[in-house]
Amino acid sequence: MRYDRSVTSIFASDPAATAAFFVEHLGFEAQLDIGWFVSLVQPDHPEWEVAVTAADHESVPASHRHAVRGAAVAVVGDDALAVHAQLTAAGVTPLGEPVDHPWGQRQFFAPAPDGLLLDVLQLVPPDPAWLTEHGLAG
Repeated sequence: MRYDRSVTSIFASDPAATAAFFVEHLGFEAQLDIGWFVSLVQPDHPEWEVAVTAADHESVPASHRHAVRGAAVAVVGDDALAVHAQLTAAGVTPLGEPVDHPWGQRQFFAPAPDGLLLDVLQLVPPDPAWLTEHGLAG
């Protein structure tokens, strides 16, 4: 099978609230909204799609008709500090300050609806010593 794209699919107790989070805080736009299902895309990257489905909808396997838990949606951009400030100003309390990891990522997490985590990442220069220690310098 040849795959054409990948879509992040979220089962939500309140699809409208989950979709609103992605629209308000991450700049996604609703491509299709039929209540129990919302397809969201990034205007500059329409191939980046997030699909939000009502967790209790009949199309969802009975064994998974509950809101997502223990999952994160990661977004990689050019200014994690600005996103942190934007979320904070909007009343979303990030789960800590952005951290610069030695492998070359600035990262923080923020809560999203239904227990979903938003994982915000920015690529930063990695620590040369860390790269050498892990055999990645070169």
